[in-house]
Amino acid sequence: MTYGYNPRSLKKSSDAKKIIAKFSLAASEEREVKLLNVYKGVPISYSASIIRVINDRLTLKVHKNQALCLNLEGQTYIVSNIFSNPVKAKVMSVNTVEQIAILTDLSIASATIGKRGTVRVSFDREDQGNVVIIARDTEVRLLGKLNNISVNGIGVDVIAIQRVILENFSESSNVYIHMSLPLASTSDYQDITLPGIIRYIGSDQEKYKLGIQIAPNDQTKEQINLYINQRQSEIMEEVEKYSTTYNTGLDVGDWWYPS
Repeated sequence: MTYGYNPRSLKKSSDAKKIIAKFSLAASEEREVKLLNVYKGVPISYSASIIRVINDRLTLKVHKNQALCLNLEGQTYIVSNIFSNPVKAKVMSVNTVEQIAILTDLSIASATIGKRGTVRVSFDREDQGNVVIIARDTEVRLLGKLNNISVNGIGVDVIAIQRVILENFSESSNVYIHMSLPLASTSDYQDITLPGIIRYIGSDQEKYKLGIQIAPNDQTKEQINLYINQRQSEIMEEVEKYSTTYNTGLDVGDWWYPS
């Protein structure tokens, strides 16, 4: 039997020790960091203060809205000027009443984390607008539901026969899109038509997930931005509401352990 070292494991262990050493120094200087999570496509980022660093565990005092997202997502990214890249961390436990989080499994993340130029908001099931995707070459149509949207792209859930997808659509197909977006504070929808290019096709049992790049004109871009701003405000209100609810009826000693 041959025994050896895994270079990747050694590097990960070395990186973790360096990260912990820097956080220990930051804790002694009472520095703050920022945490980054995503809730329904919206970045949730608040400052956090370092309480203690023991072994490979980092204990932070966090904002109540961040505490909610830490529990829901089970991970976070730490942004600080003591690191050139964000640091990825696993959430070990969260006390949403005292707003304390314990993080572990620290590693250096990609420099692109948190630098998305546009917000991509998700739809709730009851608000999903209809989408018709038309292949430019064959004029075959797919009917779907909007999953998420940014000013540069949409995610669509489609139920279709595999043969129809394979014969008429690919990850470079040019398509036309007809979609409906909910109007603010009403039950009505606004219809939008624009060209697109399929960039991703994935499948989940009977459902296909399509990622489509869009290029709206100025008027359509304004319509999409209006909806995104409206939806972003709704999502932030939801985060505020749920983070308050998490505190109601809980004892100070109650901890959440994300799975």
